[in-house]
Amino acid sequence: MLPELRKRVSIGFSLAIFVLLMLQGTFCIFRDYNDQIKSTDSFVEADAKTVIADMEEPEHLARITLPTIAQQRSRLFDAEKKLLYAGTIFVGETPILEENPWFLSYNNNTYRIITLPIYANGDIAQGYLQMGTPVVALSDRLQIGLTRTLLYALLISIGTFFLGLLFQKKSLRPAYEMFEHLEQFSQDVNHELKTPLASARSSLELATNSTDPKQHIINAMQEIDSMDALTDKLVQLTTLTEGSLQKGLVNISLLLRDVLDSFRGECEQRNITCTQEVASNIIRIADDSLVLVVLRNLIHNAIKFTPEGGHIFVTLTPNYFTVRDTGIGMSPDTIEQIFNRFFKGDPSRSSEGFGLGLTILKRIVDLHKWQISVRSAPGMGSTFTLWFSGESRTHPHDQHNQEVHTLQT
Repeated sequence: MLPELRKRVSIGFSLAIFVLLMLQGTFCIFRDYNDQIKSTDSFVEADAKTVIADMEEPEHLARITLPTIAQQRSRLFDAEKKLLYAGTIFVGETPILEENPWFLSYNNNTYRIITLPIYANGDIAQGYLQMGTPVVALSDRLQIGLTRTLLYALLISIGTFFLGLLFQKKSLRPAYEMFEHLEQFSQDVNHELKTPLASARSSLELATNSTDPKQHIINAMQEIDSMDALTDKLVQLTTLTEGSLQKGLVNISLLLRDVLDSFRGECEQRNITCTQEVASNIIRIADDSLVLVVLRNLIHNAIKFTPEGGHIFVTLTPNYFTVRDTGIGMSPDTIEQIFNRFFKGDPSRSSEGFGLGLTILKRIVDLHKWQISVRSAPGMGSTFTLWFSGESRTHPHDQHNQEVHTLQT
């Protein structure tokens, strides 16, 4: 829908630009055309007035001889508009007196013709003089100008169309991403909520027909809680866009230590050894709340899939963050799908959850322009590595200042 809208907006804007350019170009061309005609008319009129002023006996037009320079391009009429003389350019023309300026074509040339009355004494015209002057083919120039305007308008409009698509793609990217996420959200809700809704409905129906409805109501409430948690996850995934990031300087070293401290009790309870190798003051430009989600998710998964008495290794350097466990590992097929929506992995890894945790994590990593890689094999544990991008902001004297200790030995 949005790509189609982008095209329509670009086409509409390009058409508007095309129409405006054509209107402006046509207006300018016709304005120049009219100015040239007026200039030509003024020149011909001045030339004709000079010829009339030089006439010795204007009352006897039949005996007047026109100047040689004007003979070929002049025509005389008497007071009754009867033709008395016609120059070469008028040969073959109908001897009708046209008082308004007009164009005449002769021998592949174009002449601008005007008509002036000839006065002898008083205000009564003794006759009329028509005189022409060769002009550049204004109609051809007009056609050429319109053609050029059309070509320029087309080129600029086409360029505007593609530039519009480019700028819209950049400016509307957050809206486009949000639209895609909302569309995915509606599909996910439609798909994933059907089962818990059916289960809750079934439990409530059983409760209405049971003498002891308490357990059925509890089951329905659990399904409702599950739907609520799923909806929260889907909303979180939907609202994760580049425009939603609130970036700042984040001390990942401090965040990681806080996360590790929060899991200390669980590691002690399950006798899991967690070895840390954490460089101090690793500072990146990021959204601290989302970085916290990534760190918690990776460490939580490592603990969850590591058996009691196992080992977890956490490493943070200026360039990457790694979590390695000695858990059950994953098959190659599982690794390929591990970041897909609602994917829960091999049956041996199945547990409570919706299969959205790593999808959300991958989305956060992509928004930060970072990368994440997975190495694993069945029975060999798993290693998740988060690769940072951009310039490291580790203080020089802290680059090799690492702390190594264990949470539980």
